[in-house]
Amino acid sequence: MKRKIAIAAAVAACLLLALLFWPDIRELEDADIRPARAAEVPGADNAYPEALKIEASLKMDAAGAQAVRDCVSGKKCDESAIQSLAQRNEPALAALGAFAGKPAFQPPELKDISKVSIETRLANLGPLLKTGGLALAQARVMARQRREAQALAQALRVARAGRLLESPGLHLIAYLSGVQLKTEAAKTIVAILRGSRLSSARLRELIQGLKGLDEDRDALPSAFKLEYLAMDNALERTYLGDILPHLSLFARAASKLPYFYSRNRTRALFAQHYREMIRQAGVACNDVGNTDFEPHSAPWLLLHGNIVGRHLFSIGAPMFTATFNRRCEQNFWFSAARLRAAADCYFSDAGRLPQALSELSPKYLDAVPTDPFDGGPLKYSGADGTLSCAGRTPAGEALSVSLRR
Repeated sequence: MKRKIAIAAAVAACLLLALLFWPDIRELEDADIRPARAAEVPGADNAYPEALKIEASLKMDAAGAQAVRDCVSGKKCDESAIQSLAQRNEPALAALGAFAGKPAFQPPELKDISKVSIETRLANLGPLLKTGGLALAQARVMARQRREAQALAQALRVARAGRLLESPGLHLIAYLSGVQLKTEAAKTIVAILRGSRLSSARLRELIQGLKGLDEDRDALPSAFKLEYLAMDNALERTYLGDILPHLSLFARAASKLPYFYSRNRTRALFAQHYREMIRQAGVACNDVGNTDFEPHSAPWLLLHGNIVGRHLFSIGAPMFTATFNRRCEQNFWFSAARLRAAADCYFSDAGRLPQALSELSPKYLDAVPTDPFDGGPLKYSGADGTLSCAGRTPAGEALSVSLRR
């Protein structure tokens, strides 16, 4: 009996010592995932004022937005509605063209990244996305009217606008907006080419125009770094301002002990999460590991401490699996657009589709694109001209496109 009491007392003493003296990390090493300070973009080079013009001039109600979505998706295209919307929004479309012609995009809130947090008001990119959608719907209408060259130029402008949003130094919302614009632009280009009879010279111009719009591989890691900085800057304020005041008096007193909340240990959890996302940003989508956070059991938490910090991490760490898939889907559609244009050139010269994608390089393409989902070669059937990859759409459908004329 005395032995059991002694053991219980020893355990209680150890637990008390842990509660009182549980060590926190002295310094957090996160220099590798903090974004570098970006140089300020000169006003004449910055596309941000054009984004403000788009926001101020866009006139599109819910019905108009639906008509644009239906047309861009290929479901149905009400030409009169799209033309009416385009006429009403000529200033917004002109501002979009000016936006696409600028070399950089830098919202004012990103001039001093040291102050960025999750509370920072980000640029409103919704009007820009809607105007880009309208421009693509207008391009599809132009293609129906046999104005393929104008339609392709319009789609390329939208893709350039998306490429600006996909540049390093911007936040994740801008990156994803750019991916959306570029994906829809590439799909539109493929759709225009499907029914066109453009000359080889025009097709070669298109291939060159698409070449400069490839994904900047530094863009997504850069966006993740900025997201990490915003989360790290806001973490302490979130805990002290939003959570602590709602705890009971006892819970507030207890949470001041490092065993319950260790500031740097909590920051380290977020740092490791974002470090892994940055690492996986450069791998093929199908090789990306599981990014979901697995909650720990109560005994595990009691043993390892920092209970409040781990709870903050479990509810605050974002999951990025969909981001990786969107990036790879965009890359597939841009590859499909280039391959479609090259296959049309090949058909003009040879009178048939290529039997293998390797026949398109180096005469029409510098190199045959790889599958962004598994890093291997894209799948192509010379018999029916079907191009496909190892990925799937968000709805679970196979990603494929026909190169047949």
